[in-house]
Formats: sequence, C-alpha cells, structure tokens
Amino acid sequence: MRHSQLYSFLLIIPAVLASCKSDSGEAPAGKNEVSGTIKDEDGRSYPKAKVQLIGAAETETMLTDADGSFGFDVSVDGTYRLTITPPLSTKLVSKDTLSLDLEAGIEQTAAFIIQPQTLNGLLVLNSIDVFGEIRNEAGGLPDKDEEPLYARNVFDPPIGKLTPITAPDNHHVTLLEWRKAQGTAKATCDGNSASIAITLAGMIPNGTYTFWLDFLTSKKTAGQPINLGSDIASIEPLGSGTLNIAKADANGNITATIKHPSCVLTKEAGLVLLVDYHINGNTYGSAHIPDEEDVSHMLFYFQ
Repeated sequence: MRHSQLYSFLLIIPAVLASCKSDSGEAPAGKNEVSGTIKDEDGRSYPKAKVQLIGAAETETMLTDADGSFGFDVSVDGTYRLTITPPLSTKLVSKDTLSLDLEAGIEQTAAFIIQPQTLNGLLVLNSIDVFGEIRNEAGGLPDKDEEPLYARNVFDPPIGKLTPITAPDNHHVTLLEWRKAQGTAKATCDGNSASIAITLAGMIPNGTYTFWLDFLTSKKTAGQPINLGSDIASIEPLGSGTLNIAKADANGNITATIKHPSCVLTKEAGLVLLVDYHINGNTYGSAHIPDEEDVSHMLFYFQ
C-alpha cells in the first residue's frame, strides 16, 4: 500500500573549508555550504518544502526547488538547527529538527522521514453560480427546480449572451438536474508529480467534461468567491489537454485517475479543481474554449 512506504530526506553537508590550517593557525577564510535534497526512495523530488537554518548569528529560510534541492551559504561557524516543514501532501515521521556543528566543516549525512498523504478536495455545490455563468431564461439566478438553465458569456463577447444548457439527447437541463452532481476528488503528490482520483455521480448522462487546475494567488476556504482576474495565478488542464477529458456514462457517473507532471499541492498558494461541462460535446485540448460552448459545473477546493 502506498501509505505504508516511508520516504526519506537526505542532507549532505560538504566540507568546503580546507581541513588543514594556514601558517597562522587559523582556518582559511570562506563559507560553510549546507545543501541537501528531499527525495523519495525512487529518486522523486519534493518541491517547495520549507527549509530553515537557524543559528545564533543568522537565520536563513528557503523552499526546495523543482528538483527538491536547497542550499545555504553560512558565513559564521557554530552550532545550527536545521528544520523542515514537510510538503502539504506529506507528514513527518521522524523529528523535524537536526542539530549541526559547522565549526569543523566536515561532511555529514542525516535523514528526515516523511510519508505521503492524500488530500481530499472539498466540493462546493451550495452556490451553483460558480463564476457568474448560470442563469435562467430572463438572465437572473435560477431558484426553482424546474427552471431550464442557460450559460452566460463571461469571458468572450458578446458578454451576457445566454446559451441553453442542453444534454446530449438535446433536452434542456433544469436546475434540479444540475444540482444532482456529487462526488470526490483526492490528490496525492509523488515527489514532483501528482495524481488526482475523481469519482462523480449525478452528472449529465453521456455528457462530456474536462478537468482544470486553477492555481490561486492566496488560500481560499471552500465556497469563498474566486475573482478570475486577481485570484488565479494560472490555469492548466489536469494531466494534459487530452488526458483531462472524461465522458459520463448513461447513469451520469465518472470515474478517473489522472496523473499530472507537477506536484499540484505545492505549485501555488491554493488550488481549485474545476469540472467543466461541454454543452455541445466539443473539446479543444489546452486551447481556449469558446464561451458559449462550456460552463462550470462544480469546484473542488484543496487546502
């Protein structure tokens, strides 16, 4: 089982000061370099883990890079504490602090043990108007079960244009049908990659859906409004512009596990998984989707 595996943090401190002394009896001038990596036993790296080196004279903080590596230049010899904050998708099994004596400048190795964890997305359905797209025939927010739904243009002109939201059998989807959607999304990082397991029910039968990662500039609690202009740092298709496509079965069910080439839980400050319904069944890879052809059905918040 994946959660029984232990992952190790390997720290290497090279001796960058000469081991011999000069004629004056003092060690040559220079810096102690403290460097290391956070990788699992298969060599997969963990980015954006917080690493802090704390000493009496100086404290430095940094995040591991895309290769799971970090490096500090220490100008004052002495005893330091090295601490890590494990990535969001892991938990620390060993102690989180290591004491280092940098006076001798000798090579040392140590290990912090972390364990991968699955993070559950929080589904938001209490607001069916995620991005101001869902409208009734009059252009208002629908509130009656039997009301047929329309998708409002919010990205492309003419802004405000209403397009009927229809199912593949061409019937007009009602508010009651739209609100049947439910399910789970679970994200796990495996180093500098991720997988998201998605199980949905109550979707539009035989409907075409795509999944999109909205990386946020700040953390948002589930249901907190998201401003498309200021709150979203970047948008990517989950996996790729072809892997992110799924079609509901005749009962409205979708089951998929999609791999993504980055650790989605550490790329930005917050993450939302958008489930997008394609009204006419067309998909466009990673390209822009015409506004009248798609509508946001649900959001999963990861925090």
